[in-house]
Amino acid sequence: MGKSNRNATKSKSSIPCIEVLISRSHINTSNSNLHWTLSVYSLENQPVRKNRVAILDSEIFHFMVYDWNRTIKTLLEDHQIPYSVIQFFNPDTIYSASGGDLSILPAAVSPGTVFISPS
Repeated sequence: MGKSNRNATKSKSSIPCIEVLISRSHINTSNSNLHWTLSVYSLENQPVRKNRVAILDSEIFHFMVYDWNRTIKTLLEDHQIPYSVIQFFNPDTIYSASGGDLSILPAAVSPGTVFISPS
C-alpha cells in the first residue's frame, strides 16, 4: 500500500507546468472576463505574487502544460492577447526550492524573451 502511494505522489508531482507573462492592460480591457478565466486555470487561482509582476505592465500565471495547450494558449490567441512563456517547470522542484510557496520562486524574464502577439 505504501509503495502505490509513493508512486501516486511521484506521478502527481511530475506534471509539467508553464510560467507565462501576460499583458495586464490587454487582460483588463478584454470584454470576456479573461482575468477570471486565467485565474481559475492557474495553479494559484490568481496571478503569481512576485516583485517582478510590474515588469512591462504584465501578470505572471502558472498553468499545467495540459491546460495551456488545450485551452489557455488558444484563448489568448483568439483574443489577440500578447504573452511570453518564461519557463517550463515541475511543481515538485518549485515546492522544494521555496518551501511550498510558489510566489517566492526567484526567476527572471530572460533577455531573449519576446512578447508574442497573434496576428
